[in-house]
Amino acid sequence: MLLAAWDSADPLKIRGAAARADRAAPASSLESERIEMIRGAAGVLRQWTVGSDIDENLDASLELLRHLAGPASTATAPLEMRACARH
Repeated sequence: MLLAAWDSADPLKIRGAAARADRAAPASSLESERIEMIRGAAGVLRQWTVGSDIDENLDASLELLRHLAGPASTATAPLEMRACARH
């Protein structure tokens, strides 16, 4: 959901997906580490929507989300979206 929201370039969708990630409950103890990584990346994307200067963290967070999504991920939006309006 976070990558799809990022691809939309819609700050409201990004914030909504980040909020859903914050509420995600791990199904097992093995999944809890993965959920924590997703929550961390979600926080970075949320900060980006309000104009925080987090370029290095943004790049790393997007790469992490793509990695966690696996080869089936279709998120391909370029990082140049930083230039789009943040609301």
